[in-house]
Amino acid sequence: MQPSDRHHLLHGKNIPIWIETAPSSPYHHLSETVEVDAAIAGGGIVGITAAYLLKQRGFTVAILEKDAVLNGVTGHTTAKLTSQHGLIYRYLLDAFGEDSALAYGRANQEAIDTIESLVEDHGIDCDFFRTQSYVYSRIGKQADRLRQEAEAARELGLPAEFVDDVPLPFDTAGGVKFENQAQFHPLRYLRVLSDSIPGDGSHVFEHTRVEKAQEGNPCVIKTNRGIVRAGHLVIATHFPVMDRNLLFSQMEARRSYVLAARTGGGAPPGMFYEAGGSEHSLRPYSSSEKDVIIAGGGAHKTGQERPDAVAYFLRLEDHIRRHFDVKDILHRWSTQDNSTVDKIPYVGRQKAGSKILLATGFNGWGMTGGTVAASLLADLIEGRHNSLAALFDPGRFKFRVSTKKFVKYNANVGVQYAKRFLSLAHRQKLDCGQVEVISSGARKIGIFRDESGETTSVVLTCTHLGCRLHWNDAERSWDCPCHGSRFDYKGSVIQAPAIRDLKRAGPSKKRDHRVTEDNSVDSKNLPNGKSWKKEIGKRRQIMPYRTNKELPDSVKSNLPGGA
Repeated sequence: MQPSDRHHLLHGKNIPIWIETAPSSPYHHLSETVEVDAAIAGGGIVGITAAYLLKQRGFTVAILEKDAVLNGVTGHTTAKLTSQHGLIYRYLLDAFGEDSALAYGRANQEAIDTIESLVEDHGIDCDFFRTQSYVYSRIGKQADRLRQEAEAARELGLPAEFVDDVPLPFDTAGGVKFENQAQFHPLRYLRVLSDSIPGDGSHVFEHTRVEKAQEGNPCVIKTNRGIVRAGHLVIATHFPVMDRNLLFSQMEARRSYVLAARTGGGAPPGMFYEAGGSEHSLRPYSSSEKDVIIAGGGAHKTGQERPDAVAYFLRLEDHIRRHFDVKDILHRWSTQDNSTVDKIPYVGRQKAGSKILLATGFNGWGMTGGTVAASLLADLIEGRHNSLAALFDPGRFKFRVSTKKFVKYNANVGVQYAKRFLSLAHRQKLDCGQVEVISSGARKIGIFRDESGETTSVVLTCTHLGCRLHWNDAERSWDCPCHGSRFDYKGSVIQAPAIRDLKRAGPSKKRDHRVTEDNSVDSKNLPNGKSWKKEIGKRRQIMPYRTNKELPDSVKSNLPGGA
């Protein structure tokens, strides 16, 4: 059980500063069948930028967003515009070669220029300004690795250098400095782009969730609001809601935490990211309000590790209070990133010749990565050549550089499936704001009592592939430790890959599921679950791959000697 009084230890508004300070212009939901050249599932930086580019090239487009545009992962970013993606360039040179490393670095550096051009063309007031970016370490033995990274990036023509002194209020082992990077207010920027899309046969639909799609000429896309027919479908939902490439087996979902704090001394000049460890990040909120800092850190695999989210927020707050004169915590939020097995995003067609395209796996660098992806997707739909297509191809599997992480990710998933069948029977008193997990046959039931006294019970089986969910105390959500799906405490989907809500553990015909008069859970009155043998048998086909025959075709084709 998670005590209810832990929640009051958190400070600041539980909303990203970007969402609260951006203009709002809600859009209608789909109300009739529409036909467009390209439908785009997802209203974040990838979807909006791709839609904008396609409309500029004469295509009709429709954005289909299940909630409100820009309120998802894009609205929860730290909003750094940089080609400095941690310590990646030494790795890319070794794993992919000079041509691929050069293409990756150049594309992300050019993405900053693209955003700057759009800001200037449309006169967007989004506090865009150029600055420097640093990757640093506080561990002395990391200094050589930092030097190697600076040398690799410089060889690729990036504005990099190693520096002994990083302008932070604590000691470091040095850092890699990139000049000519930038930061901005992402939602003020993207809101202008999204507002330019409706009209002349193009649309932005909110509260319109894509449920399934049939590829054809045109593609027929079924949503909860009706049908869309489109020449192409782009899945830009952070994690693909239709994962026909089985990318869930090649990505790891990680959560991290962010605070916006007002300080007495202001923020150091530049943007900062700590390599390894807690992965702390830091940047000023804006050029005019430099006394407000955006601090992040505490990354961990979604739904895994203890203590839960409250403790991560408290650790992050303690970190910035130790090093800055913090006057007030203004905002707090968390975000989720998908990391690929080879550190390169998946962007392109689901398979050769397909009219369904996707973009995912930005490894925490979605502002520049999402802009690169949008340009690539627009080129593929238009039929233009783009030299990045092979590097970002979702069907790739680089055996030498990907196998180790592929095995690690899926071994971890296997452990989480095994935990599903462990007994967690309890009988506890539930106060308002508390949660309890109890057993009902082979099932686990999550019971939450909110501040109004209403009790909600859900079956803790992820509707993606059946993993058992874990409680997130700070955000009051059920998180999947296997592939990163998230649900609110009432069972509604928050984040893909799951697209179906959780089952409610309501009354059965034979037995009532209830909370007794003293607020305790009466586990004897819970509905019986399915037998564990039947349940395991049902799930055998979606457990992690055990033989080559079970691997996706894109993986088998890269194994030595084939499958």
